[in-house]
Amino acid sequence: MKIMNKWDDQKVKYLSSEEKKVKFQFAPVFAVLTIILISALVLNVINHSMASLEDITGIVMTSPTGGEWTQLQSGEGLAQGSWVRTYADSSVNLVFEDGSHLLIGPQSEVQIARLNSSQSGLIQLELLQNSGSIKNWVVPFSKSDSYYRIETAFGIAEVHGTIFDVMVNEDAVRFSVEAGEVQVETESDNELLESGQTATSEEGGEITEPEYEFALQGPVTEMGTPEWVVSGERSQRVSLQ
Repeated sequence: MKIMNKWDDQKVKYLSSEEKKVKFQFAPVFAVLTIILISALVLNVINHSMASLEDITGIVMTSPTGGEWTQLQSGEGLAQGSWVRTYADSSVNLVFEDGSHLLIGPQSEVQIARLNSSQSGLIQLELLQNSGSIKNWVVPFSKSDSYYRIETAFGIAEVHGTIFDVMVNEDAVRFSVEAGEVQVETESDNELLESGQTATSEEGGEITEPEYEFALQGPVTEMGTPEWVVSGERSQRVSLQ
């Protein structure tokens, strides 16, 4: 059995106090490192949601912040906050992780204002559309907190699993629904568009009464007012193809 003298006892107390000082000095360092690690993990989750680019045609430019523009290349991805601009005879397909995708047509400018998507079926998208046309294919939602929203200067379209088009020009925006339903809202009006319907919103917020739009193919056998006859079918709204 070892007997400690007075000097040994003081030495032990000194070493113990120094060890406590070291632990106290390094405690803030460990705290900072922990915060950095957690922040990195959070940022990794946030940045994980990307829009994949497919079928780039012509000239398609992007800007992460709306400043300097660079040309997009195949294989790149777009993160939240990115702007996309297409030129004449140009287009790009944006594919999200839940399976939804949209086609940005020629002479369009849009921003991915918010994006959170996962292969488990979650999609949270806010797209700002300044000009041009986009066609959207939205997978039916499997998560209660999913949403898919297109914002324009003349109205907002919000959907719950559908195929629809949005075309923006200087004076108005036109919404067309191919399948499903689209809720169109402005500051003073709102309309629910169903499959086959189209409506227009102009400056001032009024939305036109939803109308059904038909596209018939074939020889025109009769032209009248207001009806035309195409391949034996009568229609008041005819789109020649």
